[in-house]
Amino acid sequence: MVRELSGSRGRPAGRLPDAVAVRRILNQSRTSAVRAEEARTVGEACSLAEDFPLPVVIKSADKSGCWWTVAVRDRPELARWAEQAVTARHSAPYLVEELLTGAKFRVETLTVDGMHLVADIAPQGTAAPLHDAEQAGIRATVRALLDLAGYESGTTRTDVLVSARGSRIAAAMEPDREQAGTDRSRTAAAGGIERGTDR
Repeated sequence: MVRELSGSRGRPAGRLPDAVAVRRILNQSRTSAVRAEEARTVGEACSLAEDFPLPVVIKSADKSGCWWTVAVRDRPELARWAEQAVTARHSAPYLVEELLTGAKFRVETLTVDGMHLVADIAPQGTAAPLHDAEQAGIRATVRALLDLAGYESGTTRTDVLVSARGSRIAAAMEPDREQAGTDRSRTAAAGGIERGTDR
């Protein structure tokens, strides 16, 4: 539905920032704040992950510019992530975040001239349908991100976790850009690094 509405308008006027910039925007504004630290090397990312402590989520970009998200729950998984990140030639910065918990919802949004229409809020996994007030909270959180990022035109997909702490954004992306990078990322995917969100 979102793609059909936006297809005739061409490519977005602006781009959604990468995962590191999105988290900076959210944390600096205190919107959907999540504990997160940036690392310049794989070794530093591993040290941060153990200090959090585990489990955590680590986000990094491969050599083609595609961002990957991996949930790391214990030391063997952390060692496996480090080996795969080196093999797939992921580059800094590496973003280490707390592992969010709660019911997961995928939010599809269409933006035209800076106006954000939330077209769909879809439960993921075992998440139960939301009450009106909870849906309003998700809409407000996603729209706040897009406003803060200066997003003016295009479609976005946002993963939101809802818990007693409220609505928090796990990831945000532009579906067209995500699809364009899929073929370039097959080698890394075959190596076991999971693209998208796993939390």
